[in-house]
Amino acid sequence: MDQRIGKYELIRRIGEGSSSNVWLCRDPFTERLVAVKVAKSETLRDERYSHVYRKLFAVEAHLAGKLHHPHIAMILDAVDEGDLRYIVSEYVPGGTLEQFCRPERLLPQEKVVEVMFKCARALEFAHRIGITHRDVKPANILVNSENGEVRDVKLTDFGTAMNLAEDSTLVEGIGSPAYMSPEQISEGALSHQTDIYSLGVVMYQLLTGRLPFEAQNNAAMIYQVLHSTPPLPSELRPGVAENIEAITLKAMAKDRAQRYQSWDALAADLARAARAEPRSIRAREVADTERFSLLKSLRFFDRFDEAQLWEVVRFADWQRRGHAQRLYAEGDMGTDFFILAEGQVRVTKMGKLITTLGPGDSIGEMGYLAGLDHAEDASHPAARRSADVVTVTPCTLIRVSPTALAAASEGCQLRFNRAFLSLLAERLAVANQRLTSAPVAGPSPATPAPVPSYMADTVPLPPRG
Repeated sequence: MDQRIGKYELIRRIGEGSSSNVWLCRDPFTERLVAVKVAKSETLRDERYSHVYRKLFAVEAHLAGKLHHPHIAMILDAVDEGDLRYIVSEYVPGGTLEQFCRPERLLPQEKVVEVMFKCARALEFAHRIGITHRDVKPANILVNSENGEVRDVKLTDFGTAMNLAEDSTLVEGIGSPAYMSPEQISEGALSHQTDIYSLGVVMYQLLTGRLPFEAQNNAAMIYQVLHSTPPLPSELRPGVAENIEAITLKAMAKDRAQRYQSWDALAADLARAARAEPRSIRAREVADTERFSLLKSLRFFDRFDEAQLWEVVRFADWQRRGHAQRLYAEGDMGTDFFILAEGQVRVTKMGKLITTLGPGDSIGEMGYLAGLDHAEDASHPAARRSADVVTVTPCTLIRVSPTALAAASEGCQLRFNRAFLSLLAERLAVANQRLTSAPVAGPSPATPAPVPSYMADTVPLPPRG
């Protein structure tokens, strides 16, 4: 093959399927690595299959630039030059989830839950814009790993997708029987629930190292999917948690009325399963599943979209603090700020209680806002803390440094600044109300006393709703 595919510089082949090869390439203009899926010439010449492949190509090409989600591999380009057809997508190192579907290399249960949660959120996003994947399986879930540990996942290969707004995108008879829902096999009406079923099969395989149904041929596989009951995951892998097993089986229910009705319902159960882990596991690290769920529940992040929430999941420093631990003391230097996700903290100045803050409140943002032009300089006078902050209960905290926030997308930075402005406006309104309603002892001063700077940083917000 030539050393280029179009404008893309060829590096090496990284995958092969029955109808295409996947190459690792370099985009000379953006200087980033990309994955280029090229149709095999014999596929395009095969009269029996070429029209199907061309349809699949058209579906995937049509989605270029539309599926913007942190857990969906971005389609960057699609080229049709007669005998040369290829799809360009972002490169995700680490292979696919298939490598973790073997009994000798199973992931810990809590990691399976996290992976499934991310996939569920990605497929829910696709569903919101009218897309049903129809071929969810481990081979179509890419892995970003570090030292053999799964750090992130991205769904790929939307060539078989059904766009509910465009019936012309539907290609019948496409999918992998082992992962196909009963209604998909029966060529019945499809919805997001067929993807929920397929993701349930993937979860079963990640938990046990085998498919729920195994057969010598497609006909036998189809019969089992329609009529047989799979072994319980706990029978194949002793120790599978009861709640995780229940989620898997509900996702795989043959009767759609018994299956999860929405992606949100599945994601909520996965989040609860993550939070039900033993405290000894949860105390070590705040898992991505819990991070995202906490962000979604906090008032501070009400106006952040899903992609921005996942940004915060990644760049923030998530911490757990026990009872009576000091976050910082009055007079300390620092430009980092905190969002309290769980628990309560007490704010004092010169030994006097100012307020108690709870989930969704921000802490220490005044130093950050006062020194935006030099926010990375923790020695600047604007970075001096104006109060003591101590935990009242065990807390989960989201710590953000100016450096990390500066590296985030412009949209994410804008959301933070708007959230701060909204929060400060409410705090100032509460402070002013308190000052104007407080009884005055003795003669009124000629000039009203200014609101202390720490007051705007610590006056609690009124309750939501």
